[in-house]
Amino acid sequence: MKIKNFLKANLLLIVCAPMLFLSCSKDAIELDAENSSENIEASMEASSSSKASCSNSVTIPLLGQRTIRIYSEIEIQGTITQNDLWNTALTTAMADWNTASLNNCLVFERTTVNSQFNPADIVIENHVFGGGAYAYTPLVPTSGDPLPLIQIDIARSVFDSDAARSNTVAHEIGHAIFQEHQASTTSIMFQDPANLATTGLSGADRTRYSNCYGGCTSGGNGNLTILGPDTICTSSPAQSVTYTLSDSSLSPEWSVSSSNLQIIGCTNCPTVTVQPLGISGPTQVTITASFPPNNTPSVAPKVVTLSNGPVPNGPAVITGPSQLSTYQSGSFYTSNNNFNNYTSVQWVVFSYNFPNAGQHFNIQNSGNNDFFREIEVLSTAPAGDYTVQCIVNNSCGSYYIDKSFNVKKGNPQIFK
Repeated sequence: MKIKNFLKANLLLIVCAPMLFLSCSKDAIELDAENSSENIEASMEASSSSKASCSNSVTIPLLGQRTIRIYSEIEIQGTITQNDLWNTALTTAMADWNTASLNNCLVFERTTVNSQFNPADIVIENHVFGGGAYAYTPLVPTSGDPLPLIQIDIARSVFDSDAARSNTVAHEIGHAIFQEHQASTTSIMFQDPANLATTGLSGADRTRYSNCYGGCTSGGNGNLTILGPDTICTSSPAQSVTYTLSDSSLSPEWSVSSSNLQIIGCTNCPTVTVQPLGISGPTQVTITASFPPNNTPSVAPKVVTLSNGPVPNGPAVITGPSQLSTYQSGSFYTSNNNFNNYTSVQWVVFSYNFPNAGQHFNIQNSGNNDFFREIEVLSTAPAGDYTVQCIVNNSCGSYYIDKSFNVKKGNPQIFK
């Protein structure tokens, strides 16, 4: 279809009639008279600042990932869920946009609430145009939000297939987030989406979308994340730790779930510094970053453990012989199930009576088990009392488990 510009930019007001124009923008565009009335789709385009790599003349300003809530009244009375055909169309269209980029900055979801105090971002309604247009996204001031209204004339004969319906809904959602018309007949933004030979977004559509709304860091459920250590040491002096939002350009409101951890830095900054209060054992605390009042974008909370070193879950004792002779070996072990927050394990032998007692013993790892050791008494070991010690370590400290045993002089074992 041929189109031509007949009015340049910088007009203070442009009045649009859906059946006469493809779009209302800084440049009004006249329809060619050869175009059939059934395949006219009316939309809008607007002008604003945009991302450098984005070809659109306008984008939604982003503060990280944002949820776009869609409320549908596809019939004059009732919601879209009362019409299975359009229910499927909306579900398909949202899935198309939600998978348009690996790191979507926009997440589309359906809402059943649209009120004065909790308005939806986009409302879809049935609208009888009485002319050639079958769908329209009117231009209204949005202050950085999506265009809030999509109108579809659902009784039109062009909507004779699932693809026609879902492509049209996806096309209009595209306009609501300022995606512009494309000349390609495989693009979801082609001016006649109900008559496309393909279904859903093309590869070029996904690339254009990613250039405008891709690149947001995601976490659990695709949300922004809080970066920092999983453990904070509570040993004296208290350790201060800094946590950072995955998008450092944002300044959320920080909070903690327990009085065992206090915020000592800025509470409305990209980073927050926290410090534990004295506790005797491991405690879990949740650090939260939020953006009141709507918590947009959403941030996955960070659960951290306050620790003063490894702590056993139950009794921690060493099992092994109470007496050994020189030239003899004994097995010593403790349960590894007692510890779930250690990083390394050491075994030593010492004596309060004999300096450098460890040189008289050969400590061997058995079966790559940190909590099991085979200890051989060398012939040089003086007779007397010794202690075998298992030291369980993590970054916050150590836990010591001791067992006493006695050594007596013996004869070398001779095997025939």
